[in-house]
Amino acid sequence: MVDKIRIAVIYRKEMEFLSPTFRDNTLYYFFKHALNRNQRLDVEFFLAEKKFDIKILKNNFDVILLPDNRFPHIPTELLNIEETNIPVISRTGDPHHIKKYNKLQIHESHKIKYYFGPLTEDYFHKFFPKEIKFKFIMAGLESDLYNSIKPFDDRISNKILNTGNIGNIKIKSRIANAILNPKMSSWYFIN
Repeated sequence: MVDKIRIAVIYRKEMEFLSPTFRDNTLYYFFKHALNRNQRLDVEFFLAEKKFDIKILKNNFDVILLPDNRFPHIPTELLNIEETNIPVISRTGDPHHIKKYNKLQIHESHKIKYYFGPLTEDYFHKFFPKEIKFKFIMAGLESDLYNSIKPFDDRISNKILNTGNIGNIKIKSRIANAILNPKMSSWYFIN
């Protein structure tokens, strides 16, 4: 039998994405279901306050996994992180918010060694320094949730479906967005 990789997932209650009732629960299913399905992993969850003392783990874990790299989703401080050899890995949220959420400061203070997420390495390194390690891992949907889907005609409602379109594609609109909203326009993020 292969020894299991022992993972400590540390998060705060403000990490709504780990709630099964939150509007976007893909991370809930990734962390709470998909990781546990892997027979090579032994996953334990630690609900933290603002500060989390790493000594609680007693070096019984192989990896510390953070479900995000910003506050308030994770503890503002990992006490005694310097006294452990347990590597810290973090899923990355939107890398374009690196300055808004002081993500490089969090990278240093939390001793994060590696990042993963559902985006390309090129896009990650467009904002993070090239020497920071990143791996593409898709946190997708659970196929079991779609075993009994209603027929389309039964699902029609008067609600608007957000298809992910990014807005007006006319050249005037794109120029206006580039001038008025250069770093937050959806056109900026797809280029």
